[in-house]
Amino acid sequence: MVEWVASAILRAGISAFEIGPGYTSLPRIGGTERRNPLTAVGAGWQGVTSLLGQRPASMLVVSGDLGNIDSSTLSFLARFPGAASVVPFDGSYQPLCARWSRSALETAVELGRDQHPHAVRAALDGGHITWRDSRWAEDGILSPFFDVDTDEDLSILEKSIRGGLRGAN
Repeated sequence: MVEWVASAILRAGISAFEIGPGYTSLPRIGGTERRNPLTAVGAGWQGVTSLLGQRPASMLVVSGDLGNIDSSTLSFLARFPGAASVVPFDGSYQPLCARWSRSALETAVELGRDQHPHAVRAALDGGHITWRDSRWAEDGILSPFFDVDTDEDLSILEKSIRGGLRGAN
């Protein structure tokens, strides 16, 4: 599944790094294993800025368990005008498939040691968020932000793919 996510990112023409254990062919930034999501985002930001030698205006954060994500959705998020954070909403906020602003990423580094369950939201709230209310889950098509956390979720995704309802990109 993480290879599907990685390939969607590459098809969108977005420069990418894997922040994690190395499940994909993407260049890897390690040291984030067994961490909470916010700590991983912060460590990823530090790794990317170190590799690039600069602090980009924003960074796309994409979780590896989004088996229905597509390149057009990722391209939309990455290329949304401005440098503000863009967090999709498909019935719930999707901060782990969002564009994070530099300010939100720097806050993630600061809050990364916090184990509070709302720390991800707190990091994003601090950096002028553009909440993009989207209706991706219309007409019975599975949302591109559907995450696979359980065997039941995987079964739902597989049925969607067999039914031709997965994003084409």
